[in-house]
Amino acid sequence: MKKILLLTLVLACALSVTSLSFAAGEFEMKAVVTKIDGSQVTIKDVKGRETAVESKGNGIKVGDMVLLKGQMIKSGSATGLTTQDVDFLAKQCLIDQADVNVIPKLKEETRNYLYFVIAHRDCKLLEPFKVTREFLKKFTPPPDKSPFPPKGFKNDFLTSEESKYINDVNKRILDKAFEDFGRKR
Repeated sequence: MKKILLLTLVLACALSVTSLSFAAGEFEMKAVVTKIDGSQVTIKDVKGRETAVESKGNGIKVGDMVLLKGQMIKSGSATGLTTQDVDFLAKQCLIDQADVNVIPKLKEETRNYLYFVIAHRDCKLLEPFKVTREFLKKFTPPPDKSPFPPKGFKNDFLTSEESKYINDVNKRILDKAFEDFGRKR
């Protein structure tokens, strides 16, 4: 298998990848070369999407299977989300703006994962994020009984402050339950 050293990949997040290390923001992807124009090589991923990349590869021919290695590139605003990303989240996936605004505050690994998923433009892939963010809303105002996390809940989609808040509310609920139990004895 020939290798292409990736210089620029504008739509890296939109491609299907075979392995990702979100913490490092690096990826590897197998693809087939479909067109060569100078140093610009058009590749097709496993899902049939074509993307042009810059290559230093010598001897690469149309039809060759290649392995891309590189850094994911985040485009758009400082948050890593473009206006189109925000519109997609709000209008198509029906995710509250407040939840969209939390994405830049999440751990880097989680943010990078979400940027990748958002680039796929598939709301189903964002369901665990949406479910987790909706679960958080059950704690405002603080409930009398601890709600159970729903299927798909992932603590990674909460900021450390939000996780601490949920834990504090649950502790108060538990403390009150023990206090009430002690009075009934």
